[in-house]
Amino acid sequence: MGFIIVLATPVFLLAIAFECWWGWRLARKGQAASQTYRWDDAVNSISLGVISQLSAVFTRLLRISIYTLVFEQVALFPQPDFWNSWYGVIIALVLYIAFTVTVTEWRTQFRKQMNELDSSA
Repeated sequence: MGFIIVLATPVFLLAIAFECWWGWRLARKGQAASQTYRWDDAVNSISLGVISQLSAVFTRLLRISIYTLVFEQVALFPQPDFWNSWYGVIIALVLYIAFTVTVTEWRTQFRKQMNELDSSA
């Protein structure tokens, strides 16, 4: 997803710049340019995209910060030497995958039930 954003952003900015240029060109000739972007519309679109991306970054940073702050107090097995070894990493990955699959299966049953009730209504 990040790679698509990297490729789409310059194309998006070029499209906005072209539409602004086209509207400016039509306005100079005295023709109706109401179908194209104005500069404030272009800036608004770009700012919404930037705000969206920044909010995603800050949300991730906040989540990591909270985890880092409470790790010492809530860790069930807080021994860094164990978790930094190769077998600790493998155990952590297995526990993470098992937890993710369990929670996903648990949530899927509710989604199936919701879809069945929705289709019967």
